[in-house]
Amino acid sequence: MKHLRLTFSYIWVLLTPALLLSEPLFDHKTEYPVGSAPIDIIAADFTGDGYADLALTNFTYGSSIDLSILINQGDGTFTDYTYYSTGRNYLRAMTAADLDNDGDIDLALARAGGTYNVITMLNDGNGTFQLSQTYDAGDNALSICAYRLNTDNWIDLAVAYEESNDVAVLFNNGDGTYTDTPHFACGPWATSITGGDFNKDGAVDLVVTNAVSAFDPGRVSVYLNTGNGTFWDSVNYPAGNQPYSVIAGDFDDDDNLDLAVADGDYDGYVLVLFGSDNAVFQDPVSYDIGHNALDVIAADLDNNGSLDLVAGTGSDSSIVIF
Repeated sequence: MKHLRLTFSYIWVLLTPALLLSEPLFDHKTEYPVGSAPIDIIAADFTGDGYADLALTNFTYGSSIDLSILINQGDGTFTDYTYYSTGRNYLRAMTAADLDNDGDIDLALARAGGTYNVITMLNDGNGTFQLSQTYDAGDNALSICAYRLNTDNWIDLAVAYEESNDVAVLFNNGDGTYTDTPHFACGPWATSITGGDFNKDGAVDLVVTNAVSAFDPGRVSVYLNTGNGTFWDSVNYPAGNQPYSVIAGDFDDDDNLDLAVADGDYDGYVLVLFGSDNAVFQDPVSYDIGHNALDVIAADLDNNGSLDLVAGTGSDSSIVIF
């Protein structure tokens, strides 16, 4: 396999043992090679056996390893990675969903570039993937998400574009292929996109982070769904200086979706914007992590029924848990 590079990047898998109070939270780490420069990772059951597998995108040029898949063997260990070449470099982000409505989990990838920047990979049902379609929907895609955005029963895609400063919505044609239809203007440097029913009308709304520029404050832009996959003009809220990612969750247990934003400024914060029934958000509450925050996720880490936050930092190779 002479087309492979001789050096590889690795991921670490840390398992949680059966805990006593005096024991550490995580067990030993296991390393797995995955190709060059992994930049995004998703856990999903690609084989339908009830165990979470792993998919990784590689942000690299000149390598054929664009997408790596590791299959869970049922005990938290993984097979050697299977790699796929999409024919495109600089993959940035991905999302997992049943794109062709056949009962298994497929992948949609976003790449930095002006052409072929959305790529769909369809699952054969056993964790092997086939390149399906590529789409030119904007310039330099940094983030992608998958939801039912209109009134049919198919999964659509929404993509945030850094260069063209817009959000593209790709409607599913009913067979796992897509039509690039509406575009919605957003600020420069659209770094992250996610969705949720923020006003409780049964339709999935969208929210985008914009770093805007080096001299202007960042923001989150909330796009409320009209109900058929088109969106009202955005309502914008301040969100630090360099917001890199956003997630939605009910962090204060009031049955309203809130937003958590990772601020990638040097003196970084995790910002929480608390929501309401009518999708109006309060000014952000800042939680200092001491470093630039590049990503944030939510999970109930202490099993008390409430969502906790985990932020990844870019300057000291650490994570911060709230």
